[in-house]
Amino acid sequence: MAKRFNEMSAKLDEAYKEIKNWSETLNEKVNEKTEELKNIYNQVNQIEKLASLGKLVY
Repeated sequence: MAKRFNEMSAKLDEAYKEIKNWSETLNEKVNEKTEELKNIYNQVNQIEKLASLGKLVY
């Protein structure tokens, strides 16, 4: 019975580590995508400003 308990404990520990790793990886990916979206937003904003300037010239 103690052997089974130790096996279950080891499996739970392994599962916890895997979930923690997934969580950390997910946070990293979310941060990367957030930075990408910020860059895209800034580019779109710059394009809109240039388009507005072009309208003023004509």
